[in-house]
Amino acid sequence: DAKRAQEAFDLAFGEKWAMQRDLWLGDYGSELRDQALSLALAIEADAAPADLGERLLQLSYLMREQRFLYLSTQERVAMVRLAKDLSSGNAVMAGSLNVGGTAKAFSTSGIFAAELSPAELNSGATLSLVQGPAYLLQQTAGVSKQAPQPSSTDLTIARSYFTMAGKRFEGNTIAEGERLIVRIDIDSKVWASDMLMVDLMPGGLEAENLNLLPPEQLSGLTVDGENIAEARAQITVRNEEFRDDRYALALPLNQGKLRFYYLVRAVSPGNYVVPPPSLEDMYRPTLSTVGVSIPARITVLDGQ
Repeated sequence: DAKRAQEAFDLAFGEKWAMQRDLWLGDYGSELRDQALSLALAIEADAAPADLGERLLQLSYLMREQRFLYLSTQERVAMVRLAKDLSSGNAVMAGSLNVGGTAKAFSTSGIFAAELSPAELNSGATLSLVQGPAYLLQQTAGVSKQAPQPSSTDLTIARSYFTMAGKRFEGNTIAEGERLIVRIDIDSKVWASDMLMVDLMPGGLEAENLNLLPPEQLSGLTVDGENIAEARAQITVRNEEFRDDRYALALPLNQGKLRFYYLVRAVSPGNYVVPPPSLEDMYRPTLSTVGVSIPARITVLDGQ
């Protein structure tokens, strides 16, 4: 009935609104998704809270806080549904967009959007409204010239290179055709069932497909007294891929430390940047970390 429905909405927009998701419920949800869907359902039921505008601003800030500006599929669907509900009203927003001294009037009951080039932005752009409330969210997207900064929260990841003799790889020079052992160390303070580890390859290296190697070749390799084949057998692997440009591993994580190995081969002479390894939950992008690249660059010498 109407009374109980209103009580549910009051609870949803009261003490339950800012409820933190400290535990993974396995529903692929997040605080962002839940709040967006709550607002969408309220609008569809004609029961939107009086402070809807303020809550939308809070939601936009929450989106911007997402690390790497990445949203999961569930979050994207929730935000699209909310945007659709917001644009279906009868309220009119009217005004003009002035770019470089040229004004263009607009009037819409939905969403007004304009794509401006860097030159147009540099020439000056102003938005003037004559009707309706408006909220401005400005975002700048691009590719950073600097490598991602190492992060350490509930997860840490570290990569080390070793020679095929099991000794730590010193320096940053390797001959074409030579191989290295790669060791990945992960330390997790949380339980996560859908983790994805990605180790991007420097331009001159490729991951060796261990499924194609004779078993005895891998079983004879050790690092710091640890047998590589035995260490790999102790890990629960959901999916493992040896691609041209990266090594990818999908696996569940428990609280504690985890270590695994794979091999790379030098294939193309040159001097290359070494990307850092990364680790993230596939359905909780904020649960992620980036490691350190040591060495920062690697040189592959012509093997001839």
